[in-house]
Amino acid sequence: MHQVFIEGGLIRKVWPVEAAAYRDHLLRLDVESRRNRFCAAIADDAIRGYAATARGGDVILHGFFVDGVLRGVADLRILGREAEAAFSIEKLARKFEAELSFDSDAVIGTMESPHPTPLSLMREWVADGHSFAAACVDFQSRMWMPIGHVGARPPYQIGLPVR
Repeated sequence: MHQVFIEGGLIRKVWPVEAAAYRDHLLRLDVESRRNRFCAAIADDAIRGYAATARGGDVILHGFFVDGVLRGVADLRILGREAEAAFSIEKLARKFEAELSFDSDAVIGTMESPHPTPLSLMREWVADGHSFAAACVDFQSRMWMPIGHVGARPPYQIGLPVR
């Protein structure tokens, strides 16, 4: 997926090294958004455990970033010959007025996935390279911001020792 700039934000791949940003996004979800995402009420500890599973080749995350903060995620998990997709979005992005409907406790969709071609694989590698570079630049820019600067994250979120 290419980087897509939309009103006030950027859509790009979320990398495994950004697992803390995914966790923090899920923890910021309000009660209704958590219920929509997980089809049940879910505690903070369960969210922390779930976010820790978002690593590996069978999990693909694409996120909506606003000012460098992850505010929405499309989560695709490969389950053998099937896949599970889930979406989460914080209240600030509700202006798009997406409506979700559920059948019992799940929404099920079926689609045929085309076989990859050398060209489609190359396009994905190029898009991933651009996305990874953007994540690195974003991380470095936060590392060099003064701690009190607007938009700077606390040291514990970027790997610096807490004093």
